[in-house]
Amino acid sequence: MKKRAYSLTKKERKARQEMQKEKAGVISQSEKTAVESESVLPEENSAIGEEQAAKTERKTVLIITAVILAAVILITTAILLPILFTTVYRYRDINNPVARMELSNGMVLEYEIFEDTCPIAASNFIFLARIGYFDNTIIFDSQNNWVRFGGYETETAHRSANKTFTDTVEGINKYPNSKFGYRLKADTSSEAKMYDQKGILAFLYNDTATEFQVAAIDGAQLTVQGTYSKEYRVTACGRAFEESMPYIEEIAAMARNEQSQHSTWKAPQPTITIKKVKLYNLDRKKWKHFGFDDYFYGNSYISNWVNTN
Repeated sequence: MKKRAYSLTKKERKARQEMQKEKAGVISQSEKTAVESESVLPEENSAIGEEQAAKTERKTVLIITAVILAAVILITTAILLPILFTTVYRYRDINNPVARMELSNGMVLEYEIFEDTCPIAASNFIFLARIGYFDNTIIFDSQNNWVRFGGYETETAHRSANKTFTDTVEGINKYPNSKFGYRLKADTSSEAKMYDQKGILAFLYNDTATEFQVAAIDGAQLTVQGTYSKEYRVTACGRAFEESMPYIEEIAAMARNEQSQHSTWKAPQPTITIKKVKLYNLDRKKWKHFGFDDYFYGNSYISNWVNTN
C-alpha cells in the first residue's frame, strides 16, 4: 500500500516562514552588531596604542636624559677631582698658606706665604687675596728684574679709585687716608729681610701696603733708574715655588710698554692679567671673621701693626 506524502497546511507554512524570518533577523542583527563592534574596536585600540606609545616615548626620553646627565657628572667628576686632589695634595707638606695665581697667558704662579715668620705681611697679602683685590688686575711693571702687581686695573688706573670695588670692602673707609693707601709696620724676623732674594714675594710696607713684587734674580735693585730715588722699605711675605720661577723670569724678560703714561711703571707686553688668586691651607679659625678693622684694632693673632706715621 503506497504511503501518502505529507504536506504542510497553509497555516503551518506561514508559521514556518515567519519563524525563518525571525531567525534571519536575529542573525542579521548579530552580524550588524559584530560589524559595528569591529568598526569601533580599531579606533579604541588605536587611541590606546597611541597613548601607550607616547608613554613609552616619554619614558625613553627620561631614561636617555638621566643617562646623559649621569655620564656628564661622572666625566666632570673624573676630570675635576684628580685636579682638585692633585692641587691640594701638592700642598699637604706645607704648613703655611699657599697662594695660587692664575694668569691670562696660561701661566700659574704659586707662592708659600710666610704666615709663621712674617705674620703682618702675610696677613696683609691673604686679606687682600680673600677680598678679590688682585683678581682682574694686571702685572703693572717688570723693570730691574722685578715682577710687580697689586691693584692696578691698567697702568694708570688703580683699584683704590674704583668705588664699585672699594664699596664692597667693609670698614675700609674708616682709615683716615681712605681706600688702600694704608701703611704697615715691618715684620722683624730674618725671613722678612730676604726681600731681594730670587723668588721672594715682598711689598712696600711704608708707602702703600697693597703693591707687591717678586724678584726674578738675586740682589735686584729696588729703585727704578731715572725716577725718584727715595729708599723703598720692603718686607718679604712669601716665596715662589721653584716650578714658578721660569715663568717669573720669562715675564721679567718680556718687552715693556715704553709708551706708558705712568711716571714710573712699565708693564710687560702683551698685557698680563691676574685672573684669580686662590688660597689654600688657611687657618680657618683666624680667617673666618677677619676683616679690615683688624688692621687697626688688632686681634688675638696680631695687634697694633698698622703704621699711622
